[in-house]
Amino acid sequence: TDPSDLQNFYEFPVSNYSIYFDGDDDIIVIDSDLIDGTIQGNNPFSISISMFGNDDFSGSNGGSGIIFSKGDEPMSNEDPASVVLEFGNGGDPSDPEQWNLTFNIYSTYNSKITKSVGIDLFNPDIWNHITITYDGGNTADAINFYKDGVLFNQISNTYSSDDFSGAYNQPPEPLYIGGQPNWKPMKGALGSFTIWNTNLDDMAIQSFLENGMSSNETGLIGNWIFHEGYGDTIVDLSGNGNNAI
Repeated sequence: TDPSDLQNFYEFPVSNYSIYFDGDDDIIVIDSDLIDGTIQGNNPFSISISMFGNDDFSGSNGGSGIIFSKGDEPMSNEDPASVVLEFGNGGDPSDPEQWNLTFNIYSTYNSKITKSVGIDLFNPDIWNHITITYDGGNTADAINFYKDGVLFNQISNTYSSDDFSGAYNQPPEPLYIGGQPNWKPMKGALGSFTIWNTNLDDMAIQSFLENGMSSNETGLIGNWIFHEGYGDTIVDLSGNGNNAI
């Protein structure tokens, strides 16, 4: 996506200061050595997003959409993505009961850990704060979802490969928000995106929600608040310089 197109992302009925992804070709790209070093191997990490609850998350891919991905879609063992958070619809986009949200961590294309939750994770017509954490383990139990700082236990599916050995990251690839280049663009609005190099618990998440964050929070790698204003660059408010285009 041309960086100049970012100005058009801020057109959304619920807020003039969020980024709306149209389900076609809107993608944010963050290229960062610091993020490369965080999401690799068995390093623990946490990723938080604020997202507006939709009735339809499907993009132009016909009913699925990627919220974020570290690397491209894993098409072969030679160069898989490392982590992917995406929506799926069970084959029927018109049935909300079939929607799910799945987080995958790949060692290779055929080796991964996966955890899926139902669309109840998102309340409709309001902003939702979602955090996904990884504690460094080699099974799906290492992944947790939090909704507004509370552990979300409505798990719809898990999968763990016997040979999973942590997140793949060779060669390092950018972090994509809103889809991958030419693959599964999402439809919806995001207000913020944050990465830590630690496995946050519910008390830490609730503290950030109640008190906000400073640029010197322990373990904070990147913090992008999408309602900071218009422009071609989204500034990393963590102070680490991971600006997005």
